[in-house]
Amino acid sequence: MKNYFYLIVESTKENAFEELDSIAVSQFGSTGVQEYSIDEARVDEILGDRSYSGGDIPIEVLDEVEQVLQNEKITQKFYFATRGEAIGFSEFLKDNFAITIEVHEEKVKDWNEKWKESFSPIHISQKLEIVPSWYEDYQSESENVLKIYPGMGFGTGTHETTYLCLKLLMDINYNSEDLSSLDFGCGSGILGLALKRLNQSTQIDLYDIDQEALDNCLQNLGFNNMDAESFGLYLPDNKIKISKKYDIVFANILKNILLEESHFLVNSVSSDLILSGLLNGQEQEVIAEYQKLNPKLELVNILRKNDWCAVHMKIK
Repeated sequence: MKNYFYLIVESTKENAFEELDSIAVSQFGSTGVQEYSIDEARVDEILGDRSYSGGDIPIEVLDEVEQVLQNEKITQKFYFATRGEAIGFSEFLKDNFAITIEVHEEKVKDWNEKWKESFSPIHISQKLEIVPSWYEDYQSESENVLKIYPGMGFGTGTHETTYLCLKLLMDINYNSEDLSSLDFGCGSGILGLALKRLNQSTQIDLYDIDQEALDNCLQNLGFNNMDAESFGLYLPDNKIKISKKYDIVFANILKNILLEESHFLVNSVSSDLILSGLLNGQEQEVIAEYQKLNPKLELVNILRKNDWCAVHMKIK
C-alpha cells in the first residue's frame, strides 16, 4: 500500500501565512490542503448548553463564535504524494519563514473500509437487532433484524438518541392492526423501518428536509426487501400532505427544532409520541411545551444514555 506525506503549519489570524496554500500546490505539487481553525468540541465549549442545527444558527451566535476565534490557532495541513515534494516545501518554509516543520508519513487508508469499522450490530432487545447492511453472513439471536446503510452519516443506531428511541419503541404496543406511524426527521429511516420490521402491516410515513435522507431511506428499504410503495416519503414542499393523526410519532431531532415543530407534532399524534435529540436537562422545557399544547399528553418514560435522553409521551 502506498504512503503519503504531510506537514502541519500553525498560525493565528493576526500572523497568517498568506497564499501558502497556492504556493504549496503550484510550486511543490501539493495534492491537497486542509485548513481549519476549530473543531466541534471547541464550538460546543463556546456555545455551552445551546445546540443548533446547521441552517438554524442565529447570525449573532455566529458573530459570537467568530469573535472568540480571533486569537485561535489556524492549522493548515499540506499533503504530498512524495517525500521529496514534502521536504522541498519544508525547506521553503524554513528559508522564508524561519520555521522548521516535520514531515510526517502515513499509509494510504481504504477510507470506505475504515468508515465501516465504526459501525457494528446493535442489540436492542430479543425482538430487534440493527445490523449494518454489509454484514452479509451475520447470525443474529434476535427475532427481527433490520439492515441499515447510513448513507451520508444518517445513522445506524450507534448514536445514543437513536438507540434510546428504539428502546422506547420496545415498550409500545406495536402489534396492533392498522397501525400508522410518522418518522419525522427520518434520516436513514431507521426508526420507521424498525417499526415496519416489527409489524409489517404498519403504514409508515417518512419526513426529512434533505432529499439525500429520503434517498438513503429508499436504499434501506431495498436492503430489507420492503416495498417502497407502502411508505410515504415527504419533503418540506409537500409537508402539507401530512394531515392525518398517527398512532406513533418519532421525532429524533434537536431541541430547538422540537420546539419549533411542536404544534405540528402534537397535532400529528393520536397515541404515542417519542421525542429525542435532547441533551440531559433540555427535556423538561420540551415536555412542558408539548403538554401545554395538549394537556392529555402524559409523560410515560424518560430514558438516558451518557449526555442524551429520549422522552415517551402518550395521549390518554
